[in-house]
Amino acid sequence: MEPPQTPQQMLEVHEVALDTLRLRAVPVPSLAEILSTDWQPERDTVQSLKEKIEKEKKDQRTFLTKLYDLNAMAYLEDVEHRYFSRNDLLDIDPKVWKEGIEREKADGDAHAIKIDLDGLTEHELQLMAEANEKQRKFFDESYPYPFSPTARSPDVLPTINRHNYAYLKRLENLYKRLRLAEVKQAKEDEEQRKRNEQELYNQKRREEERVLQGERDRRERETVFPATPAELKAKGRDMRDRVVRFLGVSSNQGVDFGRKLVPLQEKMLRDFGWSQESVLPLLKIYAKDDKFRVEIQVEYSMQQKQTPDPRQPR
Repeated sequence: MEPPQTPQQMLEVHEVALDTLRLRAVPVPSLAEILSTDWQPERDTVQSLKEKIEKEKKDQRTFLTKLYDLNAMAYLEDVEHRYFSRNDLLDIDPKVWKEGIEREKADGDAHAIKIDLDGLTEHELQLMAEANEKQRKFFDESYPYPFSPTARSPDVLPTINRHNYAYLKRLENLYKRLRLAEVKQAKEDEEQRKRNEQELYNQKRREEERVLQGERDRRERETVFPATPAELKAKGRDMRDRVVRFLGVSSNQGVDFGRKLVPLQEKMLRDFGWSQESVLPLLKIYAKDDKFRVEIQVEYSMQQKQTPDPRQPR
């Protein structure tokens, strides 16, 4: 809105300022409050800006209601002042008034107006006529406050329009900030969604790696040659069968198994990645523990019965 140029516009701006001070003024904080308050700018969020917009609309409705009430009171007061300030005598043309008085005197009317205009000159009557015309013109062309010839209803009052213009400018600024906040929020939400997806993927990968590592560890433990009969019992079926076979093919249980192995045992060392050091503890137990050796030989015999001889005809 352009700066005021005419006296009327300046008066409107002055009235707008007074309205703002009367109806929108907020108390000034004390020095102690100023010094003790952390005056950080509020961060614009979608929710906070929507709340500000709704508050601005509500405040404007309340403000206009109060302003219309004040204007109505001022209007009634001005109407009363205009009524009492109007000179009814000036509403009558002096010449017509004089003729009427002379006519009443001639008729002998006892209630005739006791005003004698005979002593007035034509010039004085003319001055009275001009005063009559000025009063009539003033009341015909002027309107009770706050109305004017160009603003004959509350909808087009200049001060109201100025308040509405300022309100719409504030609202426009809030909506612009809201759009920027929505774009920023959408971007942040998208980034958060990607982070969540990445974290979910990472968690899934870590879980898969943990399962795979556990499986690898289990297989590694499973393939490690047992050092005691208890460890052998804890092995899976396949590993136990391999160890039973390895022990059962010994040609002589009394020999030093660390130095003399049968060819099949040496082949099994190579095939399964066992070392002589790893098989030696159980071989020694197998050579010395008769009970353990009998258990192994029984299992080995059962293996041999279950495994068909490829040389025999089917």
